[in-house]
Amino acid sequence: MVKFVDNPNGHCRMCIESDEKGVLVECCECDRWFHLACVGLKDPPRSEDYWTCQKCYEIAENQQKMEEKLKKLEAQAKGKRTPSSERTTTTEEILRIHQKTMEALVKQLQVKPEPTPDISLAQPNQNEDWTIYLKRQALADLPRFDGAPKDWPKFKKTYEETTKAGAFTNLENLNRLQKVLRGNAAKTVSQLLIDPENVKKIIERLEETYGRPEAIYNELLHELIKIRKENKSALLEIADALDNLVSTINVINCAQYLNDPRLVDTIVKKLPYNIQIKWAEELSKENIHCPDLKILNEWIKPLAKIQRMVNPSIESSERKSRVNIHQDNRKRFYNKCPFCEKDHKVYECDTFKKMNTEARRKIVTQKRLCFGCLGANHLMKDCERARTCDIDKCQEKHSRWLHPRNKKNVDKANKMMTTPKEEIVEKLVTTENASSSNSGTTNHHQTFRNNIYFQIIPITLRNKGKEVNTFAFLDAGSSLTLIEEQIADNLGLKGRSNLLKLTWTQNVTKQSNNRQVQVTLVGPSKKPFILKGVRTIDNLQLPIQSLDMDAMKKQYDHLKDLPIESYTVARPSILIGLDNAHLLMPMDRRMLDENSPMAMRTKLGWFLFGNLKLNIAQDYVMEIQENDEMRNMMMRYLSTEDFGVKTVESLPKGKEDKRVEEIINDTLKYLGNRYEIGMLFRQDDVKFPDTYQNALRRLTLSEKMLAKNEKLKQWAILNFKEYVAKGYARKLTPAELLTPTNKVYYLPHFIVINQNKNKPRLVFDAKAEVKGVSLNSTLLPGPDATTSIFGILLRFREGNIAISGDIQEMFHQVRIRPEDQHVLRFLWRDCDTSKPPEVYVMMVMIFGATCSPACAQIVKKFNARKFEKTHPAAATAIVKQHYVDDYLDSFHTQDEAVQTVNDVITIHEKGGFFIRNFISNKRELLHSLPENRLMDSNKKDITDKESHVERVLGLHWNTQHDYLVTN
Repeated sequence: MVKFVDNPNGHCRMCIESDEKGVLVECCECDRWFHLACVGLKDPPRSEDYWTCQKCYEIAENQQKMEEKLKKLEAQAKGKRTPSSERTTTTEEILRIHQKTMEALVKQLQVKPEPTPDISLAQPNQNEDWTIYLKRQALADLPRFDGAPKDWPKFKKTYEETTKAGAFTNLENLNRLQKVLRGNAAKTVSQLLIDPENVKKIIERLEETYGRPEAIYNELLHELIKIRKENKSALLEIADALDNLVSTINVINCAQYLNDPRLVDTIVKKLPYNIQIKWAEELSKENIHCPDLKILNEWIKPLAKIQRMVNPSIESSERKSRVNIHQDNRKRFYNKCPFCEKDHKVYECDTFKKMNTEARRKIVTQKRLCFGCLGANHLMKDCERARTCDIDKCQEKHSRWLHPRNKKNVDKANKMMTTPKEEIVEKLVTTENASSSNSGTTNHHQTFRNNIYFQIIPITLRNKGKEVNTFAFLDAGSSLTLIEEQIADNLGLKGRSNLLKLTWTQNVTKQSNNRQVQVTLVGPSKKPFILKGVRTIDNLQLPIQSLDMDAMKKQYDHLKDLPIESYTVARPSILIGLDNAHLLMPMDRRMLDENSPMAMRTKLGWFLFGNLKLNIAQDYVMEIQENDEMRNMMMRYLSTEDFGVKTVESLPKGKEDKRVEEIINDTLKYLGNRYEIGMLFRQDDVKFPDTYQNALRRLTLSEKMLAKNEKLKQWAILNFKEYVAKGYARKLTPAELLTPTNKVYYLPHFIVINQNKNKPRLVFDAKAEVKGVSLNSTLLPGPDATTSIFGILLRFREGNIAISGDIQEMFHQVRIRPEDQHVLRFLWRDCDTSKPPEVYVMMVMIFGATCSPACAQIVKKFNARKFEKTHPAAATAIVKQHYVDDYLDSFHTQDEAVQTVNDVITIHEKGGFFIRNFISNKRELLHSLPENRLMDSNKKDITDKESHVERVLGLHWNTQHDYLVTN
């Protein structure tokens, strides 16, 4: 049986190494994480695969074997009777097999076995033993539960009644629950499905999550409300749904939900008209003024029973007519054009375009196509694509190709539909308004150019031996990578289908069910890249452009040596967004001036883009007549003061934001050389479980790991001593340990190795749970005060003098107020296992706590804003040019750089922050700074090649040539 380990350095349960060892994979059954190498995998499973770890696989396999054995036992019990002596022998053997099977399962689950009732001794009569045994087997199965609140009452009732009647133990109930919990329900209690002692807690958690009366009521009510009045079986469906609702409400003892006269009226209106008349007569006859759902349910039952007797088939036939058919959107169109039998859609067919309107309408009718989108297999009333025509102000919904009009308008519309988009825009821009008025005029000068090149690059898409040559559109304004459905189908891309909601400017949104696929992309660089999580879409409708690279190279010298190929009518079929930002990051660039085309190289290769300001551009003037009376009328209409509403200066804050603000205002103090702040607790009266034993167990595991690495062990001992010496931590006295404190939490700790810096770091595990409670679960994350890394990098590249530095141990420079420090207790004994551990407490912010990043940022910016008047440039740099503890800035002059950087050092020092490790592309700037603030690499020989490359925000900065690269 596979045994898991407690990994103090990462999430893998098969080793004690950090997550940086390699890619992690999650078990779909127990939600544990493993390194690919630890579980013998070369590639991670696909998103649609259901992968389980070896332990879960073995448990499932053993459970299946036990079920098969139990089924054989039942078959033997139902067989022919044998003589008494033989029956006794068979019964004892069966019970012995059952006992061994249960013991094997317990052993593999690694839990303490509970004694299995010896039913062979319950009664001397062996026939009664079989009755008890078979009864327990019949009661063992529970209904499946996937987290639907409406199913919870039935599931809970069945569980409680069968547990009582079958006298099931906790171990048996754990086995029953593991078999039937699915989906969200299984995830909710996944960590509890290990120990039989957790059975009661499992039921309680499920009750809290899915047994809330309001959730059950709302789900059942939704089933009732969605029934349509025009449905032939509406009476039967309402009767069934209403009976389910009333019965369930009675089971959960919430009769108040049945007393809603408005709901009764809503349900009655869904009934056939003649039934509504009968209901009104019943109320008048019985003199009922405020009927509830219970009365309606009892009254409607006999009517539903009569309808079933009169026409028993109406229910089944109606249900068949209401089946929801889920189909691929592409099947809404013919695979081949019905006009020319070629592989394209109807509105792309040249034969179709050349026909007149009457011929088009005739063929669309014959082929039974949709008049709204020209698609197949549906009518226009069910069409999701149908839009208003708008030709000649037509407000009907039909395809513009089918708009009935005279010969003149037909020719005009056909020409508009076949004319390139740019020409149409140009003609619209040049249209003159000939009307005259005595009002004032405003002249708007606009130049129309057709010389913009988008970031389009030729690429090849691959999947399992299939290839498609197409073009990619690089879009840093998109958060997703999208691919057209047709390309995905041609490549045979498979993936899970889920809902996709796309949002454009002006809050234009579109929702559709799309696939999430994985594809390999190769650009001009010939290097393959695997794109994961790519979403499919019907039609990207991206700009089409052509590029004559030979002509470009003749005109612009800076493009002559670039490996960019010409292309004609390039239509991109994949859009690469910020979820693959590494493919958008520029690695090199070519630019002559602002009027010339630019070239850029990414990991995919070189491409050309930009706005060419050519002399051949034509100018147009559009005259707009402005009417004062109309303008004043519109101003009154749009004025918010006219209808009593004023603009909101600031958005309302949530409860969590208000609490964080209150804690900061009450606890943030300046102690003379650094700041003190309180922990951002979700509530004042936080109650923690006893966490000492968990911290002791984790300390023992950490000591065993350190015993195998003497160098790391000595580092840990020295690091804890430095924590005490620097005032970051202190040892608690016996008197402090005996003093009762409301908030006490013992934090486990472990050591991680930063592979980039090859430097160990001590981390406190604030995510460690004890009885479902961790320190982080009681803390608020606080406001996200982190500056945009993209904006920092842009401003870092503006000036010709650049500099970078970082704050030393930034989190540890912010002190915690004394009353909150006891939630940061930890155990340590210098790896001497012969003595009991001593109790320490952290007095500063720690790595790993949810609120540490926000608190450190708040303190840093609060301190900077105190110097906005005396040192405005430096204060702005601290607020806008710091990403957590890293500082990146650029300047246009040497004097400005020297003054600002030295002021930044001074301001940080006032707040207790020590900024150092400065690097720059200008040696003169570094010489103006104190030597203890410089990075060690700046003390190397300037001829040393490696001294020119440093890491900044995950990138490599060549300070000699002043450019950034990713690797």
